[in-house]
Amino acid sequence: LGTSVYVVGNTPKLGNWSVIDVVQKLDPTSYPTWTGTLQLPSKMNLEWKCVKALENSFRITQWQRDTDRNSKNNEVSIDTLNVSVTASF
Repeated sequence: LGTSVYVVGNTPKLGNWSVIDVVQKLDPTSYPTWTGTLQLPSKMNLEWKCVKALENSFRITQWQRDTDRNSKNNEVSIDTLNVSVTASF
């Protein structure tokens, strides 16, 4: 209780890596799976990660672990209108 999952990344909508400025809090609609939808402009390269953070202070309690030893962040190239990505802790 009191902890939520957020998406942070390299765009203003994803807080430019700051949870305090993030607009994308995921929903635990199928707990323990958290989901969300975000509208982003096409033709961009996006780097992002999920984090667990305290709702009252936005203090990060856990960053998503690296999924690929060659890359620290999740990466997706958005070149169409409907792109779906997933991540897990």
